[in-house]
Amino acid sequence: MKLSSSPKPVYELLHYGLVITLFICMMILPKPSSTCGHHIALDITQLSCVQSTVSNPIDEPGFFVRHHYLDFLNREPDSAGLNFWTNEIASCGNDAQCVEVKRINVSAAFFLSIEFQQTGYLVERIYKAAYGNGTGTSTFGGSHQLPVPVVRITEFLPDTQAIGQGVVVNQPGWEIVLENNKVNFTSQFVQRPRFAAAYPATMTPAIFVDTLNTNAGNPLSQLQRDQLINQLTTGARTRAQVVRAVAEDSDLADAEFNRAFVLMQYIGYLRRNPNDSPDSDYTGYDFWLTKLNTFTVPGDDPLVRAQKAEMVKAFIVSGEYRLRFANANTSVLAVSANPNPITGGPCGGCGPGSTDREAATDLTIQETAGVGGTVTSIAMELRENGTNTLLASGTFDGDAVKFFAGTNRLQGNGSLVAHSIGVHYAQSLGGRSAALTYTVSVTDDLGNHVTQVLAVPVTT
Repeated sequence: MKLSSSPKPVYELLHYGLVITLFICMMILPKPSSTCGHHIALDITQLSCVQSTVSNPIDEPGFFVRHHYLDFLNREPDSAGLNFWTNEIASCGNDAQCVEVKRINVSAAFFLSIEFQQTGYLVERIYKAAYGNGTGTSTFGGSHQLPVPVVRITEFLPDTQAIGQGVVVNQPGWEIVLENNKVNFTSQFVQRPRFAAAYPATMTPAIFVDTLNTNAGNPLSQLQRDQLINQLTTGARTRAQVVRAVAEDSDLADAEFNRAFVLMQYIGYLRRNPNDSPDSDYTGYDFWLTKLNTFTVPGDDPLVRAQKAEMVKAFIVSGEYRLRFANANTSVLAVSANPNPITGGPCGGCGPGSTDREAATDLTIQETAGVGGTVTSIAMELRENGTNTLLASGTFDGDAVKFFAGTNRLQGNGSLVAHSIGVHYAQSLGGRSAALTYTVSVTDDLGNHVTQVLAVPVTT
């Protein structure tokens, strides 16, 4: 690699790893003075270097492991798992080389775990079977188009959380919980407008199965295809069960493994799609997939494959990943509402003859700084302007927020939308005005409790 002050592609910087990255920084930056910070990290968003005297919490084993539970399994760690994986890294003591290897292996283990393979990876394959590939542009090896996973992070995260809700592998009854989640999710998935548009009710069973099979890359044998068509025709299987059967086919799972692994480097570590800023296309994704494929042989150990490709190592030492956590002492929230102001109206679900009124809005909760966190509650008060009379109040805890938003997790400098959060009040304002006040409470991943208050005008 030619060393200069010119920008380097993200995939190239990641490929060459931390040692070369730090060397590039020293080549570009002026020589530090005696008062310069001791920590130098690459900001791959701007392709520049950031100096800081503040240690990064992601270097602490327990924090590192906890965020893998949050980022890959979408849940807080169980104590047994947290202790096990933390001790794997901590057992190295001050042996830096041992720590590096353990961090890489622990990180890769989350993607390879039964829990992720049965939740997040299944979601990726369901989208693949349902909708086929997306199309991306890459300049790696020359400008060209390439097939890419069709699922996007805004779909992947809530759907993975739905399948994984309450699942902790090896806890009593986890298989039953997982099975129920899969049944419920696939039943809901085939009822979505997007799926209904792609697979209208008039579609014959043969075309339905063949379309799924084609989208999935033809993993079904002739016998499997014919059986699914017959079962769908006779009612022995539902559409949801057929979609799941194709998505869970072992040939599809093998064929899609590397693509999903690379996709999760972006979604899991960087909390974005592969072509989101600071990338503008799929060049980085293309680079890493090509590299991973190069080290892949039939029947190999996926962990060894990932180690040889040095992909996991590159992402966890990258500036973009580390800057998710660097210098983040507490989260800062910004809450906005749409619509604003609100025009209150009759309560749509309150029954015939009801005099109740309702005021509702979509809240966007943006973490403008911080390491991520959990929305613990949203409290609401509706008060008449002038008299300050309390007309209605209510509180949504974390579970209810999750119901509205699909997730109550903020992933660090990200946002979520809580849909149709509002209150009912049993009197008409009669043209008078009121204010609906939302108080959003978050516990961030450093243990800080953060609140933000938003007042939205309401009229009838």
